[in-house]
Amino acid sequence: MNPWPAQLTVFTRLRRRKRSLPSLRYAQIFGGKMKRIKAIVVTAILVVTGFSVQTANATVDIPEYVSFKVKGLSLKSKILTAKQSKFIQKKVKANPYYTAGNCWVNYGSAVSDSNLDKAEKLAAKVCREIEKADKHYDASSDGFSSDDSISPKAIEIYFRLQDRRTLEYFDPATGELPTNGSPVLYNKKIKVSAKPENLENRGLEFLGWTAKTDGTGKLFLPGDKIAMKNPKTLYAKWAGYNIDVTVTDVGEVGLGHVGFNYKSPYWNAFTSELLGLVQNQAFEIGGTDGTEQIWFTAPGNVGSESLVSTGDISATYMGSTTCGWALDYQECTMWYLTATGDGSLTYEAVPIT
Repeated sequence: MNPWPAQLTVFTRLRRRKRSLPSLRYAQIFGGKMKRIKAIVVTAILVVTGFSVQTANATVDIPEYVSFKVKGLSLKSKILTAKQSKFIQKKVKANPYYTAGNCWVNYGSAVSDSNLDKAEKLAAKVCREIEKADKHYDASSDGFSSDDSISPKAIEIYFRLQDRRTLEYFDPATGELPTNGSPVLYNKKIKVSAKPENLENRGLEFLGWTAKTDGTGKLFLPGDKIAMKNPKTLYAKWAGYNIDVTVTDVGEVGLGHVGFNYKSPYWNAFTSELLGLVQNQAFEIGGTDGTEQIWFTAPGNVGSESLVSTGDISATYMGSTTCGWALDYQECTMWYLTATGDGSLTYEAVPIT
């Protein structure tokens, strides 16, 4: 019996408590890689929505995943037979488009918890055979399902191969996912995308893509080629503005620090820095888009001349207010900042007399 209903699209990790498991629920483990690229059409127990892959000779329709039952396994089985191992390895090698694998147990209503433990170990053996067949796999045994259609004390063990290797693009500064990736063959080189026209970040210059959310690491330019050995996400890298902050005198009130609140070029949220006496502490910031402000706060009620800005960062004096947790909800002075390029901020408390 096929344990994967066609309408099932979301899988959740289940605890192995037999009586608490509803019928036809599964856990899904992703991961792994593949190395072969020759297109081979196989017979699968289950076929769901698929995709097309261009080969040298033709377009081959590839199902999203395929699953197989390992025949001849029961609670009395301690090891896999040579025939079973050969069957598993044959199916893996015949499906070079797939990069993830998982194994699960279908069991009858009268199977005890101790026997489920035995069945789980058998499923793990099946997963190990998948990894033996191709070193790029990282298969896991992680699914259970009670099935009234099989004998009450029987078990069935399945394994599934699913494609997970895609290249996606994401902009952490705006929280947008401008393009969705498509499955590709192992080690196939694909071109890096240009910046989508609708992707903007508060007026910053787009530099390319990196593999890390903070903009560090190798920079991939549009048109560069990447060999796809694993699923990969590239993150938009922006040319942030460099702001130097100097604090020479906080004054004799409050907690002895000022607050600098800004948006990073790589994160769609405000960052709060609490600064004591500092000299030219450098920050890379994302500027503003005209609908929001970054700001600077200082303890006590001080004059507008306490904060001096230079370069392409301007400060608007907002006067005295009550600050939040950063200044312990006490009286403070605030400036709204607008950044359109590099600049500096220098603070020296000048009390209002």
